[in-house]
Amino acid sequence: MTNQPIKKKLISYPGITFSENWIIRDGLQQKVNMTGWVGRMYIAPDYGEPTMIELPTTDATITFPALGLVKVKIEASVTTTFAVANYKYDLEIEDLLGEVYPVSYGAFQVKNWLTQEA
Repeated sequence: MTNQPIKKKLISYPGITFSENWIIRDGLQQKVNMTGWVGRMYIAPDYGEPTMIELPTTDATITFPALGLVKVKIEASVTTTFAVANYKYDLEIEDLLGEVYPVSYGAFQVKNWLTQEA
């Protein structure tokens, strides 16, 4: 596995379930078996500031539903609490030996849905 995270812009909408996937491959480009691994995601107004949300929680999960697949899901009941703004996020995974791998980072933008009033 690489320790080079992917920079990726994520967009969420208040009151709508957020879902995003990442594919994790090893140095031979094979999908990684992440059975038993854990994931963490932090969303904050900016790097070094207190987090708005840390995953996993009851309604915001990080799962590994298939070989090489990391899935982040934040239920609508949680996104409804998000203020429309620009945030930053980090996503990392930890293997069974405690080794932490950064997966992704970047902008996490919360926008109004086009048909919603600002």
